[in-house]
Amino acid sequence: MVEKIYVISRLGMLNADLILNLILDFFKKRDISASGYTLYGDEVHLEEVASILKKKSRHTFLLNGNGFEIHLASVLRYQVDILSISAENGKNMFWDDWITSISEQVKVVQAWLVDADYDYWQNAEDSLQYISHGRPWEHLPKRSNGLPPPLEKQIIDTSNNPGHRRFCMGYLEAIGAVMWLGDDFWSLTGANKNDLLKQSWLKSREIPNGLLRIQVGNTLFSTASEGSDAIQLMLRGLLFPRAVAV
Repeated sequence: MVEKIYVISRLGMLNADLILNLILDFFKKRDISASGYTLYGDEVHLEEVASILKKKSRHTFLLNGNGFEIHLASVLRYQVDILSISAENGKNMFWDDWITSISEQVKVVQAWLVDADYDYWQNAEDSLQYISHGRPWEHLPKRSNGLPPPLEKQIIDTSNNPGHRRFCMGYLEAIGAVMWLGDDFWSLTGANKNDLLKQSWLKSREIPNGLLRIQVGNTLFSTASEGSDAIQLMLRGLLFPRAVAV
């Protein structure tokens, strides 16, 4: 299983230099190679990336290599920075250590851990994604992409998928079996922290830097089948009480 972590912060908080330095330090402590990566297809050493970005006046990046995909992006419309890291050997990544490391430097709004494959298909809106993988898609619900003609077209409606992501101002509606929720999360989403803490099916504990760590079960969500979908939808309801259908 490829594991993927998402980290969300306010716009401008997750700057490239900071993230690259944290990654280099994190990898060095775990004997993970800093060479053998590509930056938008060009081979690079991790220590070279910051200077390359400065020369090109870039503030975001997409790195691949050694079983990792590291993507830093900013979404101005919703005032968020997003860092995602996919790892083929995710169980050896010590995600809690990574969250501690980054939350010591920036204020984390939210973070969550997913099965990368499940996350991909729960959010696949383009029929070409299915066609290229030989998957049927004709039976799936559709909706307009909301763009004016001639850009308007029908896309796959993922809004009822328990694992779908949706951008909101300052945060994302998204869940994982393991999540880290910052102090700002509650006011942004309208979620009631005390209600969450009362749930017997959730494990929760306060961790450093103002984060609440929650966990559902012992494995990542990997299916939307009956039973698992109910748990995921209950979690969504607790965390995003203001959510409305797209």
